[in-house]
Amino acid sequence: MVGINADGQKELIALYVSNTESATEWMNILDNLKERGLSETCIIVSDGLKFLKEAIENVYPKAMHITCTVHMIRNAAKYVSHSMKSDFLRDLKKHIWSRQLRKCKTQLWIFKK
Repeated sequence: MVGINADGQKELIALYVSNTESATEWMNILDNLKERGLSETCIIVSDGLKFLKEAIENVYPKAMHITCTVHMIRNAAKYVSHSMKSDFLRDLKKHIWSRQLRKCKTQLWIFKK
């Protein structure tokens, strides 16, 4: 697991090996982080696992849980025909990774058309 400190720097905060991915396993991992001093967290970014979402709601109920952009893109691409996938992915990445809100809104409006 990687965290971002108050200075915006990435830090390795944990490394776990497990045979399964379950709500119980994620609860144990998050509980361990809490015991080690991570008392509050604002945002948790993950691949969107259902089990992780459940664990976050129990251990860090105030945290916002969002799916990372790479996994959002992969999930969206599943619903696009092969012939349109290349153009779709190019446009979607441009919209998602736009750093300017106004530009992003404009691009999304065009994208909807």
